[in-house]
Amino acid sequence: MEAAGASDETSPFPSSTTSSSISHPTQYPTIDPTTFDLIVCGTGLPESLISAAAAAAAKSVLHLDPNPFYGSHFSSLSPSSLVSFLNSSDDHPSAAPHAVEDSDDHASFYLRRCPVYSQVETSGSFPESSHGFLLDLVGPRVIYCADSMVDLLTRSCASNHVEFKSVDATLMYWEGKLCLVPDSREAIFRDRALSLGEKSQMTKFLRLIQGHIASERSVEEAKEGILRIPAEDLERPFTDFLQNKRLPPKIKTMILYAIILANYDQEDAESPNNLILTKDGIESLALYTNSVSRYDSRLT
Repeated sequence: MEAAGASDETSPFPSSTTSSSISHPTQYPTIDPTTFDLIVCGTGLPESLISAAAAAAAKSVLHLDPNPFYGSHFSSLSPSSLVSFLNSSDDHPSAAPHAVEDSDDHASFYLRRCPVYSQVETSGSFPESSHGFLLDLVGPRVIYCADSMVDLLTRSCASNHVEFKSVDATLMYWEGKLCLVPDSREAIFRDRALSLGEKSQMTKFLRLIQGHIASERSVEEAKEGILRIPAEDLERPFTDFLQNKRLPPKIKTMILYAIILANYDQEDAESPNNLILTKDGIESLALYTNSVSRYDSRLT
């Protein structure tokens, strides 16, 4: 694959990988070498993983980015740079990528990028303190300690190049104030923001989930059909399951959005494809409980 005068500003692939030859205006300098096994445009996590995998397989890679910063939507920007980024996104509305026809000696494919915001309003000025911090484009990227991604990052020695920080606490905005999300049975009973009834209901619910998970992992109990949660309930929306357990709204919201980290409104019946099933909700709860205390008593 040949790249003559390649430039990250003129690449026709806003987030793509290709093994084709890309021609560019003659005013750009020629890249040396001029032949690559793979060309990747965009330095977000998916593109970087593809690029790293190709390099690990002894392939030559040309890695470009149309932005003046690395990381794509996984980057952190100063407030002023963030506004410039948002304005530039408005100037260039999303559209289908320029087509590059496949041939016998090259192939291309497009990585679809999900939008990270729907509508943003920005002011024309910044406080003086705005130079002292950075803003994540998509918010903090949280990984549960027991997630398979952590094992992958450990095996790949990514910790030698990327810094990971434990989450000290999880808070939820509820009725005009931030509430601490308890991460254990002991933390539930220490939490002064929860009423005695809420503590009892949450503890009872977590005990039910833990019993179901334990019974699923036990071969003998599985053969005997001893499951704490009926199979038909596992295929129902998780929000309905929580409602049937008579959990108060605060606990229900805490479980859905602060513990299992639901991405979509689980009360929106008009979007059934976005609703989490009970079996998936229980799996996320199991991941949450397994993450507790794995690394220095942290969840993520």
